[in-house]
Amino acid sequence: MPIGLHASAASPERATVEPGNRLAEILNIAVLAGAALVTLYVRVRLLSVPLERDEGEYAYLAQLMLQGRPPFLDVYTLKLPGTPLAYAAFMSIFGQTKEAIHLALLVVNALTACLLWLLARRLFDSQAASASTAIFLLLTSSEGVLGVFAHATQFVNLFAVAGFLLILRYEEGGRKAIAFAAGICFGAAILMKQHAAVLALFAFCLVARITRARPNRCLPTISTSALFATGVAIPLASISLWTIEAGTFGKLWFWTFDYALEYVRGLPLPVGLSQLDWQFTRVASHELPVWILAALGVAVSLIGGHRERTTSRVLVIGFLLSSFIAMCPGLYFREHYFVLILPSVAMLSGLAMTKGVALATGKWPIGWVGLIPVAVLVGVLCAGYWSERAYLFRRTPTEVSRDLYLPSPFAESQEIARYINANSSADDRIAVLGSEPQLFFYANRRSATGYIYMYGLMEDQPYAASMQREMIAEIETARPLYLVFVNVQFSWMFNDKSLTRIFHWVDDYVAASYRLSGVVDIGWDHSRYVWGESAESYTPLSKNFVTVWRRVP
Repeated sequence: MPIGLHASAASPERATVEPGNRLAEILNIAVLAGAALVTLYVRVRLLSVPLERDEGEYAYLAQLMLQGRPPFLDVYTLKLPGTPLAYAAFMSIFGQTKEAIHLALLVVNALTACLLWLLARRLFDSQAASASTAIFLLLTSSEGVLGVFAHATQFVNLFAVAGFLLILRYEEGGRKAIAFAAGICFGAAILMKQHAAVLALFAFCLVARITRARPNRCLPTISTSALFATGVAIPLASISLWTIEAGTFGKLWFWTFDYALEYVRGLPLPVGLSQLDWQFTRVASHELPVWILAALGVAVSLIGGHRERTTSRVLVIGFLLSSFIAMCPGLYFREHYFVLILPSVAMLSGLAMTKGVALATGKWPIGWVGLIPVAVLVGVLCAGYWSERAYLFRRTPTEVSRDLYLPSPFAESQEIARYINANSSADDRIAVLGSEPQLFFYANRRSATGYIYMYGLMEDQPYAASMQREMIAEIETARPLYLVFVNVQFSWMFNDKSLTRIFHWVDDYVAASYRLSGVVDIGWDHSRYVWGESAESYTPLSKNFVTVWRRVP
């Protein structure tokens, strides 16, 4: 049976599936509206949360793009430039501030929620759609997935959900142009984060499955699949042509293919599985009832019966599996990677709530029985908000950043950048020895080297030595006015196998050419800033600190 041959809203079949419990529908919409207002309040309240590393990278790249600088010219990264392009689009409208970046996240999250409602409405019914969307808003704001930070995974979800919605539209209407548009959406998702290629592959299989169900299926299957694949390729080809014209395609290929292959070999399987167990426990602990409901939703979707359950089994379970596989490259399982599975988890939770009563009673819930799913939804949302009440409603933006990331100097980067900006000109370069790209964005100063992360230089991989040599050469050639050294392990991820050449070099280089200009002593309650001549005689009290050095004439 082809997926999603849905009956219209007026058909007898739809009337059987959705009996019209009007009160339950109205209450579900009211609960969804309440969840949307809470999400809006939280995101607006935390608009000024300090940027973390990934956000800093995307913001700095977006800043360079707005200055006409192409990708991979000034910054080396294993990520494709889709998310920086999205940042640049919003920054060109709202300004080059951290508030503009988090406003972009608010807009993207709201658009994704609207598209998810439409997708779940086509797969199930309006009650399940409202429940799924309310849960999605809760999950994507959660502290467990670092939900108030504008990670690439949030942008992937926007294009992935849009792509799957277009595929259902293609199934219903049959126009190949819609399949082509769906392909463009998944190509854009890959630009946001390469992991989305797994989602694109699953979507390709869906398109082929739908087309095969039609008469004279061989040629249409090939042509429609080719159109979908062409749509996927267009965003990727556009970036390739851009970098070829700019002369940076070689860097793009090395960082997103050669080095990326080494990067995904990073952790042994036992270590990766341990990482998955630890991170999933942390993520799920904040909204445990939702994850239990999602597990029940898998069981509900796998049980035969109504046509809509067949649809959910194919698309929702496939969405869940492909998004989970998309999390797996490298086996790092960082918190924000779990954002990829949240649309499918939310839909499975909504399915479990709205169809669970029908499964238990053998008939569709009507009358007061139909209010049980609404009560469950309210309970789940309230439990989630209560569990994270301090993070969502009480802590200041700076407290949120410090609670999640200390001793990483994300809040401190703003003051360091202000000092550098006030004591340098727009043409001056700075070097940051540490993985703190947000410093370049805040200071609005270009890096003296394309290496804005130290992680690759510290990894046990065959390019580490050449990377260190190249970084040293670039800094010595650029002669940056300021050099910032970040004495924080999380900014380096140094290990027993790391090469130490860069540490020996920086000691000699700073001693010969620089004078200590500032010290930031990172504390658990507050950080101390010491500038000017006082910095030379100051001894940090913490093992985590940042030193700022100025080139002597």
